[in-house]
Amino acid sequence: MDLVLQLLFTGIGIGAVYALVALGFVLIFRATNVVNFAQGEFSMVAAYLMVVCVELGLPYWLSFVIALAGMALLGVVFNLGVYYPLRHRTYLPVIIATIGASILLSNSVLAIYGPQPQVLQGWFDTPGIQLGPVYLDSQYLLIIGVTILLVLFNFWFFEKTLLGKKLQATSQDKEMASLLGISVSTMIMITFIYSAVLGGLAGILVAPVLFVSIQMGSTIALKAFAATIIGGFGDVAGAIVGGLALGVLFVWVEKREPDASFPLAVFKIPAVVAATVALVAAGIAQGSAQALLEEFVYDADGNPLTGNFADYGFPSAAEVPSFVTIHMESPSPMNDLGAKGIGESGTIGATPAVQNAVVDAVSYLGVRHIDMPCTAERVWQAIQSC
Repeated sequence: MDLVLQLLFTGIGIGAVYALVALGFVLIFRATNVVNFAQGEFSMVAAYLMVVCVELGLPYWLSFVIALAGMALLGVVFNLGVYYPLRHRTYLPVIIATIGASILLSNSVLAIYGPQPQVLQGWFDTPGIQLGPVYLDSQYLLIIGVTILLVLFNFWFFEKTLLGKKLQATSQDKEMASLLGISVSTMIMITFIYSAVLGGLAGILVAPVLFVSIQMGSTIALKAFAATIIGGFGDVAGAIVGGLALGVLFVWVEKREPDASFPLAVFKIPAVVAATVALVAAGIAQGSAQALLEEFVYDADGNPLTGNFADYGFPSAAEVPSFVTIHMESPSPMNDLGAKGIGESGTIGATPAVQNAVVDAVSYLGVRHIDMPCTAERVWQAIQSC
């Protein structure tokens, strides 16, 4: 039982780091709908910045502030140099750009600092405290404490502040947020800055536990990405829970020499669970990629010929029942005759019905007609013309 408590504490400490990096993944994904594969390198760069500042003789707290300020600046540069030029492109070029930026950051640090791993001292002179049978390492306590504070801060920031609500509005619908007067580009910039600072904070916190090396970013990012998938992309709480769960599982599985008094089966069970979780996560990632990237091909009868899970959501043409539509117009208070539906025979009435509803909603401003398609820009143009 003592070993279980010890591993649980260590796993939560490591999992908190994964949770912070996973939170950065989620925030950028919600803001831009793409995955930032350079998130792990943010942790590595921040750790090296700390090493450089400490070696220059600066106080530890000042080195910490400078490292986080450097990560905020890196977030600005990353947004302007990687995402912003490709913001109107599809997600694939942006993902490739983040991978390229990841390679650039890691190789730049390698060229400047060399391949030799570095050691960063912890915050406290006291290595830890003994609480009954469990040894509480001071650095793990710091990691857990900072993670708890950040979770509370995120809840307060996104739920209670105007800026947080603007960030949420931007992540949900950029076009509508822009019409409401929110600067979408500024909100995305803030998201990249916050994400870079989170990744950098995770790297600084875990650096005294691990060696500071070029590979530490990719190692952390791989497990944080798995935590993001398990928790559900776009789910902040899921990313945190997924990171903590993976941390505990990996610590249990990586325990090589359990005590003789400790049942070996207890280690085998987490190993099986971790392997199962990894396989499920890999299957979800692979299936999602196929659904997003694979081109659908149909035979002469309308049956899909492609081989991914999304095929099951599309009925074949032969399975669609025939029907006869009586009314092909959708009347409204501002249009007594009604707008004819779309399609070959004008039988799809949902689109003109929505258009009529929008015209009715803004009719008090003098709007009597909105050109199809009824986009947000055309609604705004119709209002301005009145």
